[in-house]
Amino acid sequence: MQREAIARQEAATAKLGELDARWEVLRQEYARRAEEGRERTGAIIAELRDQRDERRALLEALFRVMDRLDQDPPPPNLRSV
Repeated sequence: MQREAIARQEAATAKLGELDARWEVLRQEYARRAEEGRERTGAIIAELRDQRDERRALLEALFRVMDRLDQDPPPPNLRSV
């Protein structure tokens, strides 16, 4: 009976060791994926900021052109350079 208990305890200890090893693999995989997610998120945010800056520059250029259109045209005798 005592041998059976020892055998069960050894089997349980071996199973626990396997579970610990599996847990460590899963923990490392989760950490790797979380880091990849942070990197992708950072890249997406940087791209969105670049696009926002480009959009802002285009809008400013468009408004400058619209302001020019609102002005009176130059007199006909004025030659452009």
